[in-house]
Amino acid sequence: MKTSEPSYSARFECLAEKCPENCCMEWDVDIDKKTADYYRSLSGAFGDKLRRSMKREEEPEIPEEVLKDSELSAIEDPSEKVEDEVPDDGLFSGLREDTFRLDGIRCPFLQEDGLCEIRIRLGYENTPYTCREHPFNTEEYETFAETSPSVSCPAVAKLVLETPVSNAYPPAPENEGKDPVLRLLCRKRNAILSAFDEGKSLNRHGTELMDIAQKLQIEINRVAPDFAYDFPGRLSVPKIRETLKFLRNDLTILTERWRMQLDKAISVSINLDAFNEFQNRHTAEITRMFAYFVYRYYLKAVNDCAILVWSAFIADCAFVPAYLSFISGEPFSNTYAWFSREIEHDRVNAEAFLDYFDDVIRR
Repeated sequence: MKTSEPSYSARFECLAEKCPENCCMEWDVDIDKKTADYYRSLSGAFGDKLRRSMKREEEPEIPEEVLKDSELSAIEDPSEKVEDEVPDDGLFSGLREDTFRLDGIRCPFLQEDGLCEIRIRLGYENTPYTCREHPFNTEEYETFAETSPSVSCPAVAKLVLETPVSNAYPPAPENEGKDPVLRLLCRKRNAILSAFDEGKSLNRHGTELMDIAQKLQIEINRVAPDFAYDFPGRLSVPKIRETLKFLRNDLTILTERWRMQLDKAISVSINLDAFNEFQNRHTAEITRMFAYFVYRYYLKAVNDCAILVWSAFIADCAFVPAYLSFISGEPFSNTYAWFSREIEHDRVNAEAFLDYFDDVIRR
């Protein structure tokens, strides 16, 4: 299977201890089966520390004072208590629900100098798969795959912001495979990105994306009638404060910093003229982020045939962080990284945000 990636992927370099948004903080660290089994096989003090730090998702949290108890290492191996839910016939299919217990908001193996103790002691190849692959994500389609890094990483956000769309994204194959919906989506995404104008405002890009989506939705419904997405002829557009309140009140807030950003944006009076002027001063940066979301999510509509919903999702993924930068004065690399952490990397939040746009469209 052929795999492609954005041109800026090759320039990615982890900031390591210099990273202002360390990926070893605030997130649970999932451990794949192969790595978890290796950790359980290790002897010595470091092996004991690894096992004490691991937990199953269904396992209750163990109070910190109990974790410090030296007898904890005598607890029988949890792998003997919980059977794998899926057969182990590959790295992903054999995943267990193992994670590291956080030390406050930090991975227990994140040292004070910002470096990973596991990588130092055991080598990069023996860190969990999610740590080795982050911030890259691979999506597999019928005949091809796409790998792209996430703007939740500040180094990636910087690359996206400084790379013109015209040479950032490779075209998807338009005539491969049997799925007519995927071929339509590939053709349309290629056309959108190849004709991308960084001089247009985000508002215009969003409006055009939804106009394209309405026509494409009708075509998708025709070629895949069993999965047709019904929608009214006139589409509703959510107001910015309505969307911000949804993000604050209806989704899980992972960090207090994100809550403060949303609270501030909700509390101030909306000045659309000033925001439009702000967009005009930063057109290239904002629209490059818009193109990032188009590349990352447009083809996902093959799974539910609801390109209208995905297009609305894409537009607001670009719009909300831009608006937060306007209100707060924070750099785009910060607000897009925070949004990505809270929404892109939380499956429940991402699905709820999609459902929000489905509700809006069907009004």
